Amino acid sequence: MASTDNLFTFLSVGNAVDRTFSIYMSRWVLFSQLALVIVLPQIVLNIILLKTLLVEETAPVPEDFGALTDDTLGTLTDDAAIPFPSTLPTLSPQLGLALAIQVPFSFLFGILIQAAIVQVVAEYYTNKLSTFRGSLVLAVDRFCAIFGYGLLGTAGFFLFCLVVGVLLGILTAFQAPQFFFILIALAAFVFLIYVMLSLTIVLPILVIEKQTPVGAIKRSFELLPTYRCHVFCSMFLLAIVVIFGTWVYQAMIGAMLGTSILSFVVSGLSAVVTLPLQTIIAAVLYFCVRVQKEGLNLETLVKELEMSSDGAVNYKNVLLAEADEEVV
Repeated sequence: MASTDNLFTFLSVGNAVDRTFSIYMSRWVLFSQLALVIVLPQIVLNIILLKTLLVEETAPVPEDFGALTDDTLGTLTDDAAIPFPSTLPTLSPQLGLALAIQVPFSFLFGILIQAAIVQVVAEYYTNKLSTFRGSLVLAVDRFCAIFGYGLLGTAGFFLFCLVVGVLLGILTAFQAPQFFFILIALAAFVFLIYVMLSLTIVLPILVIEKQTPVGAIKRSFELLPTYRCHVFCSMFLLAIVVIFGTWVYQAMIGAMLGTSILSFVVSGLSAVVTLPLQTIIAAVLYFCVRVQKEGLNLETLVKELEMSSDGAVNYKNVLLAEADEEVV
């Protein structure tokens, strides 16, 4: 049973990362099951894309190739047609279908799985029983809000890329000095990091506080004005650990299995660990900020989990101790 005595405290950067790994290890089976829902189909779709892209339309070598040469040394005649192979991948219907399936699948199901993981983290904080089906049901219950946020984020990103592209195009048209290109690139990078940090805890807000997409974005900007550095350092530290661990894992797989399809599949399974970790730390940072800024406690969190967006109680919390007694 997890103790909640020291959960509702503000954590330093190192402690936030340590809390992330502790939560993952406490319910790693459930986190792995949830991650596999999105990881396995993505691996299959990536294999289809990979095999499709490897199909190349190469021009056949003529049977009378010797007739194209002047001598036995194989020197080409002046009027010989050289059979250059085409290295462009074949744009097959399979490729188009795989892309059409992969993009919306990764977008929709990926964010839903992350919402389910956030729900499990909240249940860890409240010492409640978590189940595979229950976490998915609660995530699907917030589908409209989560999907709306995803659409807003995607539209905002494309708008950002459009504005940057237009600015760079104007500079190119006027043949501006290279300094201005570097300045715009740096400004765009800083702005993108700022927005990404500000939106780190939007998903936990959507799941736990039952906010609308726009309301969750406003709420995130309200909670993080003085904690962006803390969020950045925590995310950066976790990223270093995850990237190093992933590199070691993939190096081992490559050494054992080479460059086979099996190696590609096994290497892709690293997302079973990395996806939950990057979602868990977002929830951990969300709780840290609310504890420090609003005095979030166990009672408040339980009430928020039990209430639906319209104020009705729609979620039955089951204590781990009660679940253990039922099993006995």
